[in-house]
Amino acid sequence: MNKVGLVSSPHYQEHLTYGHPESPERLSKTLSVLKSSSIMSQLVPIEPTPIEMQYLTLNHSADYIDYVKKFADNGGGNMDVDTIVSPYSYNIALLAAGGIIEGLNAILEDRINKCFALVRPPGHHAMPTNSMGFCLFNNVAVGAKYLLQNKGFKRIMILDWDVHHGNGTEVSFYDTSDVLFVSWHQYPNWPPNSGYISSTGEGEGEGYNINIQLPVGLGDRAYLATFHQIIEPAALAYKPEIIMVSAGYDAHFRDPLANMNLTVTGYSELARQTVKLADKLCDGRMFCTLEGGYNLDALAYSVLGALTVMADKDAIVNDPLGFPSCETEDESIEYLIQQIKEKQKLLGN
Repeated sequence: MNKVGLVSSPHYQEHLTYGHPESPERLSKTLSVLKSSSIMSQLVPIEPTPIEMQYLTLNHSADYIDYVKKFADNGGGNMDVDTIVSPYSYNIALLAAGGIIEGLNAILEDRINKCFALVRPPGHHAMPTNSMGFCLFNNVAVGAKYLLQNKGFKRIMILDWDVHHGNGTEVSFYDTSDVLFVSWHQYPNWPPNSGYISSTGEGEGEGYNINIQLPVGLGDRAYLATFHQIIEPAALAYKPEIIMVSAGYDAHFRDPLANMNLTVTGYSELARQTVKLADKLCDGRMFCTLEGGYNLDALAYSVLGALTVMADKDAIVNDPLGFPSCETEDESIEYLIQQIKEKQKLLGN
């Protein structure tokens, strides 16, 4: 059994988005499902605190941070075409990033070995100098840079199973081998002109950026095939000191913002395989932070599944939502895997 922490706060629901898909109800529904299960008694609660500015500026410019603050202080609105800011959003974004630091510190202090940060706003699209895609600050990138620059880490693996390309995270680590970044994403989708297989990093980072661009309609088997044939061998070669996950649940077949066919069972298996890698390679250290997921039931039960296998990798996960009525499994997935293998140095090239 693992010691698993849960970063959570009712304040995260104070980031008001007024009918937007990235809504406060995402967390209230998820917490309701978690509390109705037996999982909460197995988790170590972790109270978030606002991030210290010295850590936020590891990934974001001081000018941009100040801009977000002033935008919220002036009443908020649409910061960009997709991202809504309310008067409390700046403070809640600081609390979200701070929750990442608190969760990582709990791992470093051996109070837990795995953690799920149930935070909002999400972060993986946020760039160093601008908001994007519902995101203000890049939570997972801030956390990784905190470990690299303040805690002596040398090798971090970030897995992004959100259905959209984690472009902000990619930008943050594109030229370094300190982070091995892997993003699964529906292609084509959003953001446009992003997430190509050919984008493999540059300079010292060449070969440490892996994009798995998946055709519309693929489901559990395709995701698990790419895990076993791409992620697992890359991780074994890289030997990360911690595995961090941008845990988005919008590849579920019920999600309104994408067209993939993952199930709660499939997501739980991705989490289970990640747990096994973390246990094998980095003393069990695994850290998940919430990204997307806009069908409330799919999000809630997928988070429950992840926490269930994080606590016990052999646990059986019940899937109350079932399977899509028509699941596409593209035979070209093996060709896609071969294309990726040919471009990645960690996969023998």
